[in-house]
Amino acid sequence: AHASVGELHLRPMIDITTQHGMDTMKGMAEDIADLVRKYKGSLSGEHGDGRARAPYIEKVLGSEMMPLLEEVKEIWDPNFILNPGKIIFPKSIDTDLRFSPEYTKIDVPTTFKWRSERSFGQAAELCNGAGVCRKLADSGGTMCPSYMATKEEKDSTRGRANLFRQLFSGRQIDAFSAPELKEAVDLCLSCKACKSECPANVDMAKMKAEFLNGWYKLNKPSFGDKIFSNLDRYYRLASKIPGTVNWMSRNKMARSVLQNTASIDVRRSLPNFASQSFSTWWSERQERFTSSQKVILFIDLFTNYHEPHIGIAAIEVIEKLGFQVEVFSLYETGRTHLSKGFVDEAKAICHNVIDLLTPFANKGIPVIGLEPSELLTLRDEYLDLCDDRYTEAAEQLSTHAFLFEEFVAIHKDRLPYASASKGRVALHGHCHAKALVGNKPAVQALEAFGYDVEELQTGCCGMAGSFGYEKNKYDVSMDIGELVLFPLLRAQEDNVLTCASGFSCRHQIKDGVDKKAWHIAELIARAL
Repeated sequence: AHASVGELHLRPMIDITTQHGMDTMKGMAEDIADLVRKYKGSLSGEHGDGRARAPYIEKVLGSEMMPLLEEVKEIWDPNFILNPGKIIFPKSIDTDLRFSPEYTKIDVPTTFKWRSERSFGQAAELCNGAGVCRKLADSGGTMCPSYMATKEEKDSTRGRANLFRQLFSGRQIDAFSAPELKEAVDLCLSCKACKSECPANVDMAKMKAEFLNGWYKLNKPSFGDKIFSNLDRYYRLASKIPGTVNWMSRNKMARSVLQNTASIDVRRSLPNFASQSFSTWWSERQERFTSSQKVILFIDLFTNYHEPHIGIAAIEVIEKLGFQVEVFSLYETGRTHLSKGFVDEAKAICHNVIDLLTPFANKGIPVIGLEPSELLTLRDEYLDLCDDRYTEAAEQLSTHAFLFEEFVAIHKDRLPYASASKGRVALHGHCHAKALVGNKPAVQALEAFGYDVEELQTGCCGMAGSFGYEKNKYDVSMDIGELVLFPLLRAQEDNVLTCASGFSCRHQIKDGVDKKAWHIAELIARAL
């Protein structure tokens, strides 16, 4: 290597999207192959001889070696179906290129700022084709749950990324109206696993949201899309007559109407509305714990209207840790809008939340969330969704936003470690938490209060917000659950408690294996 640097004149960075650039690239490759042969070296590194090196193998190894390589290939792959064009019978390195003189750089108006990727176009070009997203469920990890269930390339992160790049770099169509891309993102669960598990960190959840936002400007959204994105509006109405709504959710005729109008599958159970919302309980609470150390508890829609007992349990734990809890009647983060692709609406909510919560973050007051997908929106999407004038405030808020389990894990030493075992817990991690935080804080918090924790090696549960409710996705949703999660939970002994911090996860577990799943706040409050 040192000798070759001395002999090969270093050239400036080349642009291979021009003919001159491709000619320069081929010339450099020829020079390198000549030097490798001269010093009796090898072209191959840890990744072997691929598209870039295969055309120069004969030059380095000699023509007498090629028939032997072909013979080996024919023994193991007589039909030449595995990696064709690699090592033997290669194409020139300037053929079948992703970028060429004909390539058009992607430049379209977007709502996300794409700050870390620098542009939507560069985000679409991140996928390098490694295909890690094509693994099966037995391989571990979460990416890509829809591919694990369907085994279809179009349902993998790579398949979707290829479509984004091909359609948006084309000149002949408006890719925001492409039905092929709409079909490809339809089964994306927005689990964010690709954001951390993909070697190129392709963020398909954000790309899907951006595409759907453009799609709705050209195509009318369905009634179901409107309902699921605007849950706050419908929840406020339903909470006024919870008994009637709960009865209707179990009535066959009413369920049939929901399936026909909003595509909510009749086989999927609907969560009950609580007789008293968390906000009502909070407003009527007489005794308040006071402390010089304060926290903001961010109550999401699902905790407020469906499971207020989880919010109450969280307050009990936080107050036992010595903190005074403040709650605001602010239930939306824009998560439901982002999940369905209404990014413009989510952006307005984002700015509103930043305006309301940043003053507390500036004072060092933590903002704690119970629903991972809601709280982590403040740490992930907000940083890229907000306008430039909000970036500093968004970053400040993100550093003071904590999942409940993170906050408890940080402050667990404020209470004595539980010496007696409180029981065994099987922990299923939420997809967003696994992608952005990991399960470690949840394990630490539960163990600190006496639980023996088994961290289940599960992928996505398959519910993913509204995904598992929709008629055309219900079967895929349950298939994803059957890959790993359901079998592992069925195998658990009856005295093992199931823990899942995600509202959707708990709902899917109930529908899939008929087991109650506890929020971590409930388990710790129970231990106390």
